[in-house]
Amino acid sequence: MARSREIRYDDPASWPPIGALRSDDGGWKPATTDGLGVRRVAVRFSDGFAVRFTFPTPTTLEWEVTAGGWEARTRGGESLSGGADVEVFQLAPELYVSHFRPVADDRLAGALVLDLADGSALAVLLRLQTPVTSTPAVSWRVSEGTIDDAAPQGGPPSSRPPPSSGPPMPTDELVGKRVIYDYGDGNVYEHVYLTPSLFTWLCLRGPEEGLADTESCAAYKVRDGTYLFTWREKVVPCGAAVVIDLEGSQTCGAFLGRDGDSGDLLHFTWGAHIVSVESTKYPPGIRPPRVAAR
Repeated sequence: MARSREIRYDDPASWPPIGALRSDDGGWKPATTDGLGVRRVAVRFSDGFAVRFTFPTPTTLEWEVTAGGWEARTRGGESLSGGADVEVFQLAPELYVSHFRPVADDRLAGALVLDLADGSALAVLLRLQTPVTSTPAVSWRVSEGTIDDAAPQGGPPSSRPPPSSGPPMPTDELVGKRVIYDYGDGNVYEHVYLTPSLFTWLCLRGPEEGLADTESCAAYKVRDGTYLFTWREKVVPCGAAVVIDLEGSQTCGAFLGRDGDSGDLLHFTWGAHIVSVESTKYPPGIRPPRVAAR
């Protein structure tokens, strides 16, 4: 994708808007699947609420809050029970990520990671300020959970023991890694993971070529070598949630943001090939600090 404007690192107003990063075909993202359409999945999250998810069509997600108050996850008391447009991807046997956008509120987007083999789940919800009054303009909330039931739709509930290792938890396993992501269409980025809550990105090719910044982030371990990673940016009003499979050299993610040129709220999925990974380690007795970011 060719650069369409003169950009300067010291002039954030010259940085390309999020719409310039959108690829018509989503880059190297995997193909969508309807593999969850034959199931209803009941998840109990660690903060006390439970949700039953169904996929009536390959592009539709519906949920019902069965315990607790998932609607309290939003400001102002808006309910999150209902439906969303969704793209579902299978990343490995019995491992799915669903990138969704609630129909009732286009300021929200999320990702639901379901490991049917292990019985664990993660849900991340991104919220974009409208209007944007401060930076970062996106906040996030990650909820860890276990799958109580993943039975065929229309069939009786099935019992499922909790995963032996418990729900997925925050991890520092990415810290010290230096990873290059090829998004296709000439877009290549480098990530350096500094701490559990900070990383630096550098655009090697694409509309943002030569630009870099350090952003707040969070990482959760899904499986060995596979992580849910979420971040939000300070200059461009956007946030992202992505599953990174280091062993499979593949990512599958989505952006939520406001386009600086058109003013539109955008939500789009994408994927990348991982083409290089290097790692460093801190010396004994020194650990990277963890700071809260919401």
